[in-house]
Amino acid sequence: MNQEGITAHGNATITLKAKENNKITVENAAYSSDGISTLINRTGARPGTRDDGNKIILEAGGDNIVTMKSGDADADYVNNSKVLTETPYYKSKRGSNGIFAYGDKSLVKLIGENNIVKSEISEKSKALNGGFRHIGIYSWQNAKVELSAKSDNIVQGGIWGLYSNNSSISLKGKNNVISNPKYNVFAYKKAKVDLTVENKNTLSDAEFGVYALNTSMVNLSSKDNNEVKSTQVGLYSQDGGSINVDRKDNIIEGDAVALVGKGGSQNIRASRTNLISSKSLGIHAEQAAKIAITGASNTIHASNAAIRSLDKSEVKIDGQITIDSNVANLARQDGSIHLNYKDDTRITGATVSDKGLVAIKPLNNTNIVADTIHYKGDVLAVNKGKVELDFTPNILLAGRLDNFSGLTDSKHKNLFENYVANLDSKSAGEINFNLAKDALWTMTGQSWLDKLEGQGTIDFNNDAKTSGRALHIGELAGANKFLMHLNKDGIHSDMLYVKKGTSTPQEVVVKNLSEVLDSMNYGERLRFATVTNSKNEFVNGKKYIDDTHLMEDALTVEYSAHNGDKNNKDDYNKSFNGSEMTAEKAGDDYVNKTYTDNRQNVYLVKQATGNPSRNVKNINDMFDSTAHYAFTLDTYAKREGERAFSTLDKKEGDWIRLTHTRVIQSNAFRFHNNDFEIGYDRFSLNEQEKKRKWGISLDYGHGRTSLWNTFGKDKIRKYELALYNTTQYIDKEGDETGYIDNVLKIGKLRNRVIARNHMGQLWGKGKYSNTLFSISTEYGRRKFLDDDKLWRITPQVQLQYSYLRGTGYRIDNGINVNLSHANSLIGRLGLDVVRKFDGGKKLFYIKGNIFHEFLGSRSFKAFEGKSHYAQK
Repeated sequence: MNQEGITAHGNATITLKAKENNKITVENAAYSSDGISTLINRTGARPGTRDDGNKIILEAGGDNIVTMKSGDADADYVNNSKVLTETPYYKSKRGSNGIFAYGDKSLVKLIGENNIVKSEISEKSKALNGGFRHIGIYSWQNAKVELSAKSDNIVQGGIWGLYSNNSSISLKGKNNVISNPKYNVFAYKKAKVDLTVENKNTLSDAEFGVYALNTSMVNLSSKDNNEVKSTQVGLYSQDGGSINVDRKDNIIEGDAVALVGKGGSQNIRASRTNLISSKSLGIHAEQAAKIAITGASNTIHASNAAIRSLDKSEVKIDGQITIDSNVANLARQDGSIHLNYKDDTRITGATVSDKGLVAIKPLNNTNIVADTIHYKGDVLAVNKGKVELDFTPNILLAGRLDNFSGLTDSKHKNLFENYVANLDSKSAGEINFNLAKDALWTMTGQSWLDKLEGQGTIDFNNDAKTSGRALHIGELAGANKFLMHLNKDGIHSDMLYVKKGTSTPQEVVVKNLSEVLDSMNYGERLRFATVTNSKNEFVNGKKYIDDTHLMEDALTVEYSAHNGDKNNKDDYNKSFNGSEMTAEKAGDDYVNKTYTDNRQNVYLVKQATGNPSRNVKNINDMFDSTAHYAFTLDTYAKREGERAFSTLDKKEGDWIRLTHTRVIQSNAFRFHNNDFEIGYDRFSLNEQEKKRKWGISLDYGHGRTSLWNTFGKDKIRKYELALYNTTQYIDKEGDETGYIDNVLKIGKLRNRVIARNHMGQLWGKGKYSNTLFSISTEYGRRKFLDDDKLWRITPQVQLQYSYLRGTGYRIDNGINVNLSHANSLIGRLGLDVVRKFDGGKKLFYIKGNIFHEFLGSRSFKAFEGKSHYAQK
């Protein structure tokens, strides 16, 4: 044994320089063998010689390679020793070291293209746990080891990779690659290990990636990537040991636990991504450990628990967070977890505070619109544990909240304690929830919390197939919205319980409002909430309007003191509160004990408003848009264009016209249409001073109506036949031209109506047809204003009468509609001013019109059962 490659002692310095490679190989490297070593206390040293300043420096133009070949030496040594074969003593024996630096001021320094320290251990020796403690690089008692590579530093094959005991080890290069079966990096007693690279630090295949103990420090720094993959623990800091990992991307994996802190600290920083993963436990902190993770993106994957903080420890994560685990957060024994989220954070897994603290809050309040969180899992606080939730706009929370105040009922423990093993619930905890505007909490079961504030939405998320669902709030603050499913039988109706009310108005959205109203008689009441210390939070007398039918119905809020409540009867109370505690209802006994006799019961009372529903206005607005399309005024110049005053050879024959129109009627509708018209014209008189032309055309039109501030829509198709007669008078000089244009039209309009209620849900569909007739006469005269005939004016007068035949139709929601006949008489005064340019190739137009509708009135009637409505 005691094989040595290069050894320096007696305050010696050894320097090896090679143009190419320095290669050191030690055969049979078992007990107390070294490739490179600085030693003290050697036998035969001269008296008075300082033995603590030994230096060995290797410089290579190529690679520095240190190879330790133990072969079967370990196994043979143990097997030939009766003592060793009968005891595990050999496991702590000093085996081989690729580099061993020992003593104050001792230094081993390797400079090369690549620095490689490798150990070759036989399978026979590995079967004996490696036989002895083989170490790649071992620094002890204030010694220093420095590896500087232009490319890579590689330490592999030993039982331990880097071991620093009250000393320092530094590896610098483009890449550091460390691969050993037990520990890749082990720092002990104020030791320091620095792994600094341009590209990537890779620590793989070991049981422990990094182990920092007794106020030691390990730093992993890379401009690109740090990767630690271990079969047991990725990073382990204990008794004041600290680990710092810093780069663009950090990947840390441990099959058992990714990060362990026991009285130590860890600081993991990434400008891009931190990825923490484990087959079991993601992060474990105890004994006042501190673990801080900061990155643009922070992801934790663990099958058991993602984060566990115990015994006054603290785990903090800043940045975008992704957690996917059975239990996302577990804080116990005064441990704390702080998730300061930003961007699109997503967390899946339960949060449990068992005499601990879990706080999930935005990292800052400067970008709360973009900083959102999607959380799926239950939130529990027990045994004086505390959970603080501060959720920004547009977040989604799906889960059950429970502060275990329901423990006063013995059934609660059996119903709700199966989330975390050994959760010994003896007292309640505390949950405070700030839910911002446009944030949504979807309940997945009966919930308890201490305080709810903000302006968010709480969805009881209950279809009431089996039972209604209850929500218990200690203190209600802010302006919240509650989405509830109600039923007058009580059993299938959601319930809200509040210990301390608020003067800020709350909103209740009855998800099955129409169904509830249809089941109730006028004047009948339905309880939905119970409040002690009420401050009129649901606003007594507030009405919730249903517009499903022709006429509005309303549910009106009504408070009633419990002791004087006419519905304060055992059967009624048990129907809404539950006869006993279940997973969805707390039970009447629990409600009576928790919410005192001075409580207020809050009801919704069915009442009629006497007003038509908002969709009845849709009927009128759609009728108006149809009439507008039917009564559209056409003109001679619009139909003929430049043909109106052209020469003889261009005024006869077939023609086609495409027309697009947009109309907005404020607070009523937006309408646009496309018409496709094809026609034929022929002269019955074609003289120099007088012409008479007849024409016929077919018109197909397609229009769409969008109702103002509603979800209603209307599609209109028009089929129309038109007859034209135009007489034109021309003076001898051709300066003045007058015309009389007469038009007769008959057609049909087909309508398809879709109306939606205030929730955007379908209110009804219908279709109907109207017959259209119109007749128009127009007189106009063109006159030139100058001798060059550059300026001309054309005054016009027109009168059009139209008739739209009334009709009746049925909407598929059971409402019958009768539309009246409609008459229209429109008068028009118009003036065209035209200026020619460039020999008539370019024209400048100014057109003005004054319209007046002399008739135009219309009305409709609507019926539904015994209800009816008429609008004139």
